[in-house]
Amino acid sequence: MATTNIELDIENITGVSDANDQFIISAQKFVVSSVPKNLLHFAQKASSSSTDGSAISFSVNDSIIDVQRNGYSCREISMSEAIWALDSTSLKYATAKHPVWYHKQGGVHFAPVTDGSNAGYVFYVDYSLIDDNSDLRNAVVYHAASSEFSKLGSSELPTISITSVAPSTPSLPSISSSGVASVTIDSLPSAPDYVTPTSTISGMYWATEYPSSEVDVNTALSSITTNIDLANSILDLTPVLPDTPSIETVSYSGPSSDLDASSPTFTTSTVASSSVYTGSAPTYSKANRTSQTAFSGYTSGLSETDPGTFSISAIAPVQPDVPDFTLSITTSLPTYSSPTVGGVSESLTATMDADSSGYGTDADFLNFSKWFSVAGEFIEDEEDSELAAVQLNKISAYVSTYSQAMQDKLNSFNTELQKYQAELQKELQESQYTQQSEQQAQLQVYQAEVGAYSADVNREVQEYQQKLAQYNNELNISFQSWSKTESDNISAYQADVANELNEYNKELSLYQTAVQESMQNIQVANQVNIAQAQADLQVSISNEDRSLQRQLQNAVNEMQQAMNDNNSKIQKYQAESAVFSSEVNLMIQQSQGYLQTAQGYASEVQSKLQVTQTKIQEYSSKVEDALNVFNEGNAVYQASIQRSIQQAQISIQEAMKEGDLTLQADIQDYTLELQKYQLDISSYQSDVQAQIQEYQSKIQKQQAYAVESKKYYDWSQMEISSYIKNNSKMIQLSVASQAQQQQR
Repeated sequence: MATTNIELDIENITGVSDANDQFIISAQKFVVSSVPKNLLHFAQKASSSSTDGSAISFSVNDSIIDVQRNGYSCREISMSEAIWALDSTSLKYATAKHPVWYHKQGGVHFAPVTDGSNAGYVFYVDYSLIDDNSDLRNAVVYHAASSEFSKLGSSELPTISITSVAPSTPSLPSISSSGVASVTIDSLPSAPDYVTPTSTISGMYWATEYPSSEVDVNTALSSITTNIDLANSILDLTPVLPDTPSIETVSYSGPSSDLDASSPTFTTSTVASSSVYTGSAPTYSKANRTSQTAFSGYTSGLSETDPGTFSISAIAPVQPDVPDFTLSITTSLPTYSSPTVGGVSESLTATMDADSSGYGTDADFLNFSKWFSVAGEFIEDEEDSELAAVQLNKISAYVSTYSQAMQDKLNSFNTELQKYQAELQKELQESQYTQQSEQQAQLQVYQAEVGAYSADVNREVQEYQQKLAQYNNELNISFQSWSKTESDNISAYQADVANELNEYNKELSLYQTAVQESMQNIQVANQVNIAQAQADLQVSISNEDRSLQRQLQNAVNEMQQAMNDNNSKIQKYQAESAVFSSEVNLMIQQSQGYLQTAQGYASEVQSKLQVTQTKIQEYSSKVEDALNVFNEGNAVYQASIQRSIQQAQISIQEAMKEGDLTLQADIQDYTLELQKYQLDISSYQSDVQAQIQEYQSKIQKQQAYAVESKKYYDWSQMEISSYIKNNSKMIQLSVASQAQQQQR
């Protein structure tokens, strides 16, 4: 059937250009499997007929509403009972008015078999009829939107990999001249490489841990669907209403002989009489819900758009020819060390440690490696979401403490590094007095160009950050406005539903009161008529002889017997109605039990999602720690290069004193090569930082998609629950009204 509007709603909500048709079909099947079949008669279809004893091909039994043979409903039996249903000598033999059906090898078989005069049909729920015109269309839209967001989130799930290549270390020249001894430049250390972490802080392998968490969530979601199907299977088995009893008319006739006395006559009031209440039962009016507005409608008027990937347009200055010189530096570089928390030297938790003996000892409270296994014990084994939430909060507090300790270590390292740089700058200033004016002028020009280049880079970075901040701010405001609007619409819809339900309950109460009042009036009228008839009978008895008294007594006895028989039938019908009500209530209680189990699995899904968020935070901390190690190595490497440059410059001074111009040229060439290498290292560091920022941005985007996916899945469940609740109440009230009318 038509799903054009459903596709448009999905595209407006998720922003995809073309909604996935398979997601829509899966959503339609999900809705059909979640709603009791007796509430989906509007989506009913009939199969092709069987008129020659052949089976009807039909492999999906859970969508069958009814199977009929020549208009008579067939009762389902197991395949093993089929041989008895077809045996005319068996007590289980199926007849034309009491046919049966069974499933065998992908087909529906009939007993008795069908023929030209007794055609067989299968009536089933067609999921494609949950379309644009269905009351359940929003459930289809929300479920398909949830699948679209899950797909978008999966495509955004990044794997960090540094593609930038560290520049090659320049080869060490052998500089010598006839007048000056050979100058040997100290060996440069290897450029630091960024090492991508492969595990979380807890020691879990990231490439397999995140997919396994997703499998756990999908398993719980599958359990939710299973319990909802079990609840629906109970509600599908509607008990049979008791048959309405046939009430015998109570009448009285006197003797036919010529007597002075006349026989009394009286009338019996009925519910259909014009003197009693004849109003109709009230009806429930469904509230109208405001249509969903896509989030993209709130972002079309932003003053700032997504600035995109950051890039530097400024051009680095050309490096001048600067001679090498030797510089002796006595100050040692500071080193960065990972923090420790609580006196434990491991980085958070080195490995996951499962404790088979329990988790309640005092030592376990201080063993950080066991905290995650304790959280898993609460979630997987004890299924205690409250204790699991408390344990996860404790882990989050520990991670926060570790992050603060790491920041403190970084601050200490930066302080020592600044001291080192200050002392290095002092020694550099002291060595610069030996440089010639021409070389110093070249360096000053180059430094000015570098300063201008640095200013351009900082300006571009600030412009990009300002645009990004403005875009994020406007996007957050638009999201808050959209969320508030949708929340208000849902609240208004819930208020309308409650108001309609209250109005319906008020009218139903008035209707039931009027019916009870009419029943009381009928009983009083009947009692008055019977009393009057008995009084008239006593007058006739007093005027007649014993024979007449015997005839009159017989007539009264017959009338009393008819009344007693009617009362017995009414009492039996009331008892059967009570049994029917008990069966209905038991079915509702059983289905509610399955729904409560499904709610428990929903809580488990929430707990597992919290654990997954914690693992992502752990991995992000691991990435940040790896970046700090890289920055430490890079700082050491930069300082080594500066030292080599200063050493080369000192060598130039010595060469100039000796007058060896050839040696100075060689030293200048090597100095230029070292400076170019230093710029390449800076560019490499910038590329690493940009790629890490891009990875973190994708992680945040994937988390946002996961939140949206869960929200729309919950909305789909709410739509289905609301539909089942509203229609189930209407069916129960209709059944009760029919039973009450039959009792009259």
